Amino acid sequence: MNSTTTYLLVLLVALSVGTPPARAEVPANGWITFASKRQDGRREIYLMKADGAGVTRLTFDGGEDPKWSPNGAWIAYQKNDIGPTMVIRWDGSDKKQVHQGQPMFWMQDGSGLVTNVGFDYYLVDPDTGKTKLLFKRDDFDQLRKRKASLVATGISRDGRWLIGQSTVYAGGNAGSNGMFDNTSSVVVLDFKDRSKVYYVGNGCEGTFNPAGTTMYHVRGLDAERDLYQLRTDDLKDRASYKPEVAVPAAEFGYEYFPSVSNDGKWMAYGATTGCHDHDNCDYEIFIHKIGTGPLGRTRVTTNTANDRWPSLWVGPLWKRPSQPLMKLGLQQLSLDPGTQPGIQEVYNIGPGDLQPVTASVAYADARGGWLKSVLAGSGNKQRIEHRVVVDGLPAGSYQATVTLSAANASNSVSYQVRLLTHKTETISNVVPPDADLGGCAVGGVAQPQTGPLYPVMGLLVLVLLRRRRRPLS
Repeated sequence: MNSTTTYLLVLLVALSVGTPPARAEVPANGWITFASKRQDGRREIYLMKADGAGVTRLTFDGGEDPKWSPNGAWIAYQKNDIGPTMVIRWDGSDKKQVHQGQPMFWMQDGSGLVTNVGFDYYLVDPDTGKTKLLFKRDDFDQLRKRKASLVATGISRDGRWLIGQSTVYAGGNAGSNGMFDNTSSVVVLDFKDRSKVYYVGNGCEGTFNPAGTTMYHVRGLDAERDLYQLRTDDLKDRASYKPEVAVPAAEFGYEYFPSVSNDGKWMAYGATTGCHDHDNCDYEIFIHKIGTGPLGRTRVTTNTANDRWPSLWVGPLWKRPSQPLMKLGLQQLSLDPGTQPGIQEVYNIGPGDLQPVTASVAYADARGGWLKSVLAGSGNKQRIEHRVVVDGLPAGSYQATVTLSAANASNSVSYQVRLLTHKTETISNVVPPDADLGGCAVGGVAQPQTGPLYPVMGLLVLVLLRRRRRPLS
């Protein structure tokens, strides 16, 4: 071997060993919020670009488990291990407590943040402060009967499916898609049929993509933790169950904390070289482009402190509005002729005072005119009462879209109103808000009367009945 050949071989080896691998793709306009112990010996909330640059500390009194809202306006987090639910802007402003429970996940339809206290789950609107009980563990038959745990971690965008971690299969159980035996299982529950429970896989930390078409979770095995996926329409057969991320544990492939970006194209997660302790192990943060194969990823942190629970937002960062900004209290209303009225509320979550709103109605079919709206109040919380006119309206379902606007608002807001009639209605049930009902319930349903006419009518009925019972002569 001559000197030239030897030189070329040495150069080739040097290039193959000393050159770092090319970085995988990351979103150009992506932002990661995460929890870290890198300062002051406790976890705080941090923000950085998707490539790991520009790390900025957002909290200084403890912070856990941050989660971007679907519109990027808020970051929800837990103040500490046992603290309440807080929200904060990406720039550290507007920090406030919104619920005493723990933040679990955001609703993808924009209706709010889901928190829990024990096995009770609440829907919290961070803008308006409205809170309501959303569901309980005991709402689901098999969990209630087996006294199984439920750590709910996501709801599909259409509102039908709930994913979470449960002990319902501990010791064996026949669910809706087979018999399984796992102490900790990721399950999917059906809000339309609460007697059903579907097994996804052994493990934890289940989550949906924003469209609700695919779910991901940490698959728990003895030596590995990989991130698996399953299509939502494949719950019965599980034929689509396969790894989304499966890097060997020794290569920072012990994966946890998966979250899917708001555009559904990326996954952020934490990983170690096999150390499990979530509080103290050297978890580093990675970004994976969904669908690029189980080995595709980019490492974006190199700090030896505990970095965990990353949440990835892709898009422009939130900007503070300069004029009133409207937000709805409800995303849609369902009306029944016997239940009046349907109430919608609109809030101003921007600066200034919102002028009185106006409403326009667009009907989904040719049968229009059945919806009447009464607007009340002014200022930053306004109320709209919806009543229906169903004279001669055939049985069936009807839909309209109501759009609210105000002269000084920076936006308009729309929502759907759905009407279900069970029979052809012949009574108009529009009643002015200030009308004297005179003993009749709103909605045209007659109530018992106590006037003098009723005893007379009762006596007349008794006389007629006695005449009918008299034997023929």
